[in-house]
Amino acid sequence: MFAMRMGLNFFYGWVKEDFKFNYADNTPFSFLDNISLDDSRWGIGASLGGTVKFERFSLEPFVGGGYQKLKLDGDGFDTSYPSVIESDKLKKEWFIGGGFSIKF
Repeated sequence: MFAMRMGLNFFYGWVKEDFKFNYADNTPFSFLDNISLDDSRWGIGASLGGTVKFERFSLEPFVGGGYQKLKLDGDGFDTSYPSVIESDKLKKEWFIGGGFSIKF
């Protein structure tokens, strides 16, 4: 006996990331960079799998993949040269995976 399964998932979320960097050189001064980023992360994925039943066990192979995107932007400050920093971060990612299980 053989059975096929397919799934589709979509996700969306809000992300907040804080970046703080403190550094000092050979002088008695230290400097601080502080940036606060926020925006969104979303993605879509699909999977395909099945079950093959044998007399004493079953095999369940599957494969899945998708795409996700992370977009962040925000402002901060730098104390070494007193200034405002604007920062943008964008990450796009494709993924694929697979595996199988054995049922006894």
